[in-house]
Amino acid sequence: MRRGVLVFECVTLLLGAMISCSEPIKVHTREMDRTYLVVEGLITDQPTLEQYVKLSVSVPYMSAITEVPAVGEAEVVVSDGTTDYLFEEQENTGVYRAPEGFYARSGRKYSLSVRATVDGEPHQYGAEAQLPDIACNLEKIDYSYNGKTQQKMDSLWTVLMWGRDYAAVDGIYLVRLGVNGHRQPIGSSLMMEDKYFNGKRIEAFPVGLLLQTNENYKKYGESAKFLEEGDVLTADVYILSREYYSFIAKIQGDGGGTNNMPLMSSQPANPPTNLTGDGDVMGFFGACAVVSASCTVSDPFQTINYQSQ
Repeated sequence: MRRGVLVFECVTLLLGAMISCSEPIKVHTREMDRTYLVVEGLITDQPTLEQYVKLSVSVPYMSAITEVPAVGEAEVVVSDGTTDYLFEEQENTGVYRAPEGFYARSGRKYSLSVRATVDGEPHQYGAEAQLPDIACNLEKIDYSYNGKTQQKMDSLWTVLMWGRDYAAVDGIYLVRLGVNGHRQPIGSSLMMEDKYFNGKRIEAFPVGLLLQTNENYKKYGESAKFLEEGDVLTADVYILSREYYSFIAKIQGDGGGTNNMPLMSSQPANPPTNLTGDGDVMGFFGACAVVSASCTVSDPFQTINYQSQ
């Protein structure tokens, strides 16, 4: 019995120590000292896809702000070393779009130049990115219905891909799904390396899920609609540089990327960056080659036994 009393006394002392340690502790974060310009930039080799640079500023880590403040009236220029392309701001949103017809070209290095005012002071920022080589081909995609009412979800589809990975290229992929031209957020898209199928043919490989629920529809719009006959599914496979892959992986791991834009919906801790400047800056300027395929929904509830392929 003495042993039981001793254990009880130890637990009592521990609880007392926990209760007594109630003095507030002030956690010091970098955002308390200064404001960072946050840059989210992406260019691709497909003129029909988005080419943009989004500018915002950091907010305190524990802030209740849900919409990060946009940075407008900046000068945003992307150059391929020969031609400078001025990206124009869209309706005071802090989103700067490429001029019509712009797209990145294979083998070229692109530089980003940003002149922006942060905390009332003008600053200059820059970054460089090079378009990766095409690392795979994409022959076709299809879908398989996986919805189950006991999972309390409206509907769930798996998207499958056929193609081939190129052995000579170290491929890192991000697969972004879309419905009728409306694409899912980059921050919630599947990323993978080619080490599991390097140089091999790809047969009915599951590359993503369409979880179509009312909640997702409110967040993401038409990219999360219930699939119907005639809908067009698209899979865009972005070939990433190792650095851009590390950046997105960090954002996804820290819980960012929960909205269509920006990818950095909240400021994560210490993400990698390729940006420099005479002011504090974080984010990334990325360049991606993209291969795409589409299919039209005939029977929304078709199933494919892709596990055995």
